[in-house]
Amino acid sequence: MILYFTEEELKIIINYLNKENNLKYLTLKCILYKTEAKVQELINIKIKDISLIDIASITLCGKRNKIRIISISNELIKLLNKYFKQIYIDYEEELLFYSTQRKNGIVIP
Repeated sequence: MILYFTEEELKIIINYLNKENNLKYLTLKCILYKTEAKVQELINIKIKDISLIDIASITLCGKRNKIRIISISNELIKLLNKYFKQIYIDYEEELLFYSTQRKNGIVIP
């Protein structure tokens, strides 16, 4: 059985992340919520998949390379811009989100 968060539960999570100043996880959760992306689609997002000009959108790539282009709100555009300025680190693989876990002293994306 698949359980989903209610809209109220999502608001609680987002408000908590806002208060905790956790911009990375706030951005991650908002993209999941606003685009209805699957987890695999989310972790596959690359910088080139995001367009913040003209018609703002995120291109999601799922199983069997199924492509979905999702329009994004002005609110999400502002959050992404803030994420890029304050948090994003380019590890030269162009992925939007990275883990900071280390194995043998090496950062694992």
